[in-house]
Amino acid sequence: MKITLIILTLLLTSCAKEETISFHLAAPEAKPAAFERFKKEDIWFKELQDGRYEFRVEDIQRIKTIFMEEVNKIIPFGRSSGHGPEILKIIVKKLKQQNIPYKINKFEGDNWLVWEEKDHDIVQKIKKEASKELTEMMQNELN
Repeated sequence: MKITLIILTLLLTSCAKEETISFHLAAPEAKPAAFERFKKEDIWFKELQDGRYEFRVEDIQRIKTIFMEEVNKIIPFGRSSGHGPEILKIIVKKLKQQNIPYKINKFEGDNWLVWEEKDHDIVQKIKKEASKELTEMMQNELN
């Protein structure tokens, strides 16, 4: 009888507990908006002491989608790129010379160049020119 009671208790406990998963979320710039959306969409989460977050397994796909949408608002896929300060300075100078609108967004501690979709081809050309110019400058400094 005791064994049956123990098995029944274990069974009820495992059925009552929802499956959860925990992981770290990168991109601190995207977290506030993502967590606001989690709250609005009634997605349960819990911050753990080690900085990870716990979520219900059933919500994982929605969590990934929301998080990637928020990241995409900061550094839009296909029309943003991260650069070191030297090359970014050259690119910005060239963008200004050609009156191409752009933004510089901070993301995970780096500066990211963001441009309008209509300017994609010219920005790619400018980035190649800037890379070549920086390479030549560095070579000249070595000589």
